[in-house]
Amino acid sequence: MKTLLISAACSDMAAATIELLREHYRFVLLARDEDRLKETIARMKWESSVEIALGCDVRSSEMCASLAAQLADRDLTLDGFVNFAGALPVRANFLQLDVDRLLDDFTTRVVGNINLLRHLSPQLKQGASVVMINGILSKMPDADFLCGSLSTVALRSLGKAVARTLATRRIRVNTVNPCAAETKMKDQAFAALSAQVGIAASAIQTAVESKIPFERLCAPLDVAKTVKFLISDESSFITGASIDVDGGYNASLA
Repeated sequence: MKTLLISAACSDMAAATIELLREHYRFVLLARDEDRLKETIARMKWESSVEIALGCDVRSSEMCASLAAQLADRDLTLDGFVNFAGALPVRANFLQLDVDRLLDDFTTRVVGNINLLRHLSPQLKQGASVVMINGILSKMPDADFLCGSLSTVALRSLGKAVARTLATRRIRVNTVNPCAAETKMKDQAFAALSAQVGIAASAIQTAVESKIPFERLCAPLDVAKTVKFLISDESSFITGASIDVDGGYNASLA
């Protein structure tokens, strides 16, 4: 049975992915809050599918190095990893931008993935697959959501660059770009935006859905199915790609 590492394993998208894949994979699960991770594993009844469950903040190079050492001690190699770690969208243009928030976004999305790639690379098998969950702002930067625009564009660039570096080992590296998704993070983001602009969160969601040709938000299962394809042998010649899961929201040719 193949082994897959999932980071930010308590997120809605990660949970949907684990549920979809658990019959064919064993998992190394990571989350910043180890107690919450253990509670999630018990609630979802994932115990039989979990090889290791660890509290690990991927923003920390030291924690990722310790993770890699634990995998090596167990002689455990990976068929791939999927990082779902992201940041809550914040409405701010360049005049309103909180630089500390920008640095936190960048650290979460970009530095976290660099840490995983750097430290886990020796544990990745020949032909493994890396999937980094990003966002549609990487293709459609928004002046009013500058933090997310900058950090997602940077992660998209990282995916392109690392894909070339790891190609000699036939390791695939791809990013996935959901639009606004039906998750707990969406609820938090819309509530914060509602308080900021004085519009009901439900009205904000209706407005967002109206801009998506399929007239709904992205579901966690939509992302899970894309991940399933990208970590499978069916995607063996796809690397460096940045794949939108957005119901047609991004109409650009880029």
